[in-house]
Amino acid sequence: MDLLRLACSLLLPWFLGYLIVRGSQSSLANSVSSNHCRNLGFGFFIGYFLLYLLIRFNLTISGELQYGLVIGLLCLLLLPSAWLAFNTQKRKAANPGLISLHQTCSPSRLQQWAIFALLLMIALHWAFALMETLLRPLFPWDAFTTWSYAAKAWFYGGYSEFIPPEEWLRNPDASQFTSHVHQYPIFSSLVQLWTATSLGRWSETLINLPSFLAGTAIGLALYGESRAQGLSTLPALLICYLFFSIPLVNTHLSLGGYADIWLAGYTGLGFVALISGVAKGERFTIMLGLALTGFGALVKFEGAVWFLTALAFLSFHWMGLKRSTLLLLVASALAGGAYLFNLTLIELPIIGLVGVSEGNLYLPGIGLIKLQYHNVWEPYLQNFFMLGSWNLLWSALLLSVLGCFFFQGETRTRREHGAALLFLFLFVTSQFVIFFLTDQGRWAEKFTSINRLPLQFTPALVFTLVIIWKSKLITPQSQGREDE
Repeated sequence: MDLLRLACSLLLPWFLGYLIVRGSQSSLANSVSSNHCRNLGFGFFIGYFLLYLLIRFNLTISGELQYGLVIGLLCLLLLPSAWLAFNTQKRKAANPGLISLHQTCSPSRLQQWAIFALLLMIALHWAFALMETLLRPLFPWDAFTTWSYAAKAWFYGGYSEFIPPEEWLRNPDASQFTSHVHQYPIFSSLVQLWTATSLGRWSETLINLPSFLAGTAIGLALYGESRAQGLSTLPALLICYLFFSIPLVNTHLSLGGYADIWLAGYTGLGFVALISGVAKGERFTIMLGLALTGFGALVKFEGAVWFLTALAFLSFHWMGLKRSTLLLLVASALAGGAYLFNLTLIELPIIGLVGVSEGNLYLPGIGLIKLQYHNVWEPYLQNFFMLGSWNLLWSALLLSVLGCFFFQGETRTRREHGAALLFLFLFVTSQFVIFFLTDQGRWAEKFTSINRLPLQFTPALVFTLVIIWKSKLITPQSQGREDE
């Protein structure tokens, strides 16, 4: 009975998110096709963000997590979401003018065997990761000292805010908890608390099931979005397998407790939606991507930086290459003038300090960042190309970027390649600024954050391959988007 309640508690937010994405797309987009894998993938993260908000609401009004209240609110949200999803779909389907027909073709016998082989390999990766999740107790250092530490403290001691150690030492009998990372976001911790509360007991293994489901949802979203781009089943499955075969992804699926796999969903899939929306001119998909990257700011601190990167992506796309270049030149000139007149740091109302002073960078919502140069070319070379954490992902991306200059054709292809290259440019720029120009470079030298931060972009990096190569992967018989 406990396991049944746990299953309902984990799947109900997912189903709610699926209905919201499906209903919103049907209402705001001009298509009646329903890509179920895509909606399931994106819907998982929408649903769990709503679960997070409901838990925070519950904790605010009562001070403790009440399972019945949160479940009841989820069920209430299901009713309008289901009506929106199915009624809008039915109404649009009744209008023949809105229906777009999709051509399909049956795969050959060889393609069928290849599809079977890919499904088998994906299933093996998925099954082994599930076995590790169910059988290996909480393992990673950051898990049991940071993210899961908070969830376990709340489960046994009741919910209370974490305070700085020095404040706790002044009053050790207070009800608050303390931690060396007391200021960290609590999204993943609350999800683990929800899992343990649903189960009725603390489990060092089952609390990691939501992280495993998050990785599964990313795979579904990549497959569904690849199909939405016009790829047939075989290359879409190949993209999905490429994601699951990355050793670092498998590590974070198998050894739950980190928050990076969640940010891979919010930030990584957020950029997938942004790239897709920009490439196809779909406003709904752009709004979905912007929402997901914005939600990522509540998962980890770097999510706020990635949200700013998403805003920069949209700004540069809408301005175009010439105006973007002009804007960068003007910004550089203003920065140079501010430096000459010693006006590098200003304090804005509500926002706070913004600028540079005494070797420190001040950013709103992020705080103080120490500026210092680190030469980490060698760690990048070793981690991305020589060691086994990433397989051939970075080599494939390098070849694909070169391929962009040989596969330029119609205007639509140039626009799609432009979106992919703009994303890669901003990704590389953000990594360079963080690890080469700030004190975060010391973590690159130790081979830690240099891998975990790019992991948060992995879905978008893999999807970039789809955008660049899809003109070569789509056969004339498979043009058009097929429903899954």
